[in-house]
Amino acid sequence: MACTSSRPGCKLCAMAAVLLAMASSTWRPHAAFYHTSGQHRGSSSRSLLPAAKGLCKTPRLTRFALAPAIAAPLASSLAQRFLGLCGAMLGVSGLGLGALLSLILAGQYGPILKHRKRLPPVDLGLPVLGQSNNILKHGWSGGGRSWLRHLQAKHGPAFVFNLLFVNRVAVYYTVYEKYMQELERAGKLRPLFSKSMQSLLGQKSVLTLPGGKGGALHARIRQKIGPALTQHQLCLMAPQVEAMCRLVLEDMVEETIRDGRTTLLPKIDRLTQDVAAASLLGGFADPDLPHLARIRSLMEDIVAGLFNIPVEKVFGRETVLGKAMRAKVEACQLIDELSELARKGEGSRPGQRDVLSQLARESAEGQALSAEEIHDSVVTMAFAGKVTAAAALPVAVVELARRPDWIQRLASEAPHFEEGVERARPALQFIREAMRIKPPAAAFYRGSDDWIDLGELGAVPPGMPVAVCMDHPRAGLAEGMSEEFEPERWTEEHARQYFIFFGGATPHTCPGKGLALLEMQIFLGLLCRDYSFEVLSEETFVDRAITQVKYKNGLPMKVFRKEL
Repeated sequence: MACTSSRPGCKLCAMAAVLLAMASSTWRPHAAFYHTSGQHRGSSSRSLLPAAKGLCKTPRLTRFALAPAIAAPLASSLAQRFLGLCGAMLGVSGLGLGALLSLILAGQYGPILKHRKRLPPVDLGLPVLGQSNNILKHGWSGGGRSWLRHLQAKHGPAFVFNLLFVNRVAVYYTVYEKYMQELERAGKLRPLFSKSMQSLLGQKSVLTLPGGKGGALHARIRQKIGPALTQHQLCLMAPQVEAMCRLVLEDMVEETIRDGRTTLLPKIDRLTQDVAAASLLGGFADPDLPHLARIRSLMEDIVAGLFNIPVEKVFGRETVLGKAMRAKVEACQLIDELSELARKGEGSRPGQRDVLSQLARESAEGQALSAEEIHDSVVTMAFAGKVTAAAALPVAVVELARRPDWIQRLASEAPHFEEGVERARPALQFIREAMRIKPPAAAFYRGSDDWIDLGELGAVPPGMPVAVCMDHPRAGLAEGMSEEFEPERWTEEHARQYFIFFGGATPHTCPGKGLALLEMQIFLGLLCRDYSFEVLSEETFVDRAITQVKYKNGLPMKVFRKEL
């Protein structure tokens, strides 16, 4: 069964040779590779190679017939040698494992012992694991019984915890307002993100760039984005957003008629992504053009990678993050193509401004941005526009289904936005209250190279990450206000002071919050006015990829058109 292949890199023969050589009692790591280079040195391995040589040239049925003869003794021998190897390695690897655990424990408990008199209350969780297991079990946030609310009830507005081998401090947003907000405006705090988010959002993202004093590039990018998201521009977009929302609702009706039920979450994911694309790309996001489907597919891969551990260098390009990094490269190439067209005046709708055109052209707001700045800005805006509204809308729909009186109020509301997207009206008040009870973004991280003084609550050592929690007891409530579900509380004055759920009053407050509020109001208004609906299950689970409490099975519903 001699190998007649002239290719020196015959992978099938090499693989078979490796396996057979590993089963040999005289296994040497280099022996199995001699066949691939045409060198058959080493008498101990030479007798094994003929069994593997030529395997790639044998008929397929012959290979299947040979497989049991090779596999049976091979499996037995491999198992014996593997167990022996494990036993030999335990003594050596035990020393390395002990050293690793010592380093982790030193990093976990060393700073606590060193600074114990200055720190807030400490609840690190288990040795080594910290609070990671509890967070994966109960969810980081989502209101109610989440891990975050449990620790807040136990320790109050500031405490130290450990997650993924890193000590962190969690503080209420009110603590941030009192002790940290001025530091951020002075440029003394920096945004902190995971390595995967930093890689995918980019170094020139408005989320990752430092803001406040000294954050010139951050301010410049926000200034360029701003004119595409003014109240006037949002008002011009309203008919287009309404058409997108109606298309989604009609799909849900057809699915209900066909299958007896539909699911909200996949539809909302697509809706929010398409609305964000329309704002970003203008006419390039028309459904008749290929760009929308392409950017939608790429953003799905990118968003999936944002919340994953960066292991692609170890496990290869086919990891979730590896695919996300490739999607970012492809998205940048597409953005370059569309930017060039935008500079020529193509793709813009009459009278409207889109984000891409604003970034790619010189305007009253300044020079055109660089390619890297445009890439990171577009990807960041697409991510932010998708994630926030996609998390908030399902909560609002569930709360509406419990309150028929509010369905009637929203159904009778005229959908006009000429006076502003954030003018107090029933739909907007309901959305704000739904976001209060389950904030779509539970916290944002900040870090400093100096001590952060938290007054009577303690202090944060240099370099220790601070999780500023927008999900905390009485978030969004004035003194003496009830914690019951009461949308009427959200007057314009109350919202200006207490509505913090798009990043609060920070240099990094979400520039696309007006667009998110617009699409949520339009969707809920259409749902209540033109359709009847029923939520079939409110069951939740912990999405361990993002440690958030989410609705199970896509939030099953029934949606029907109202009889005229």
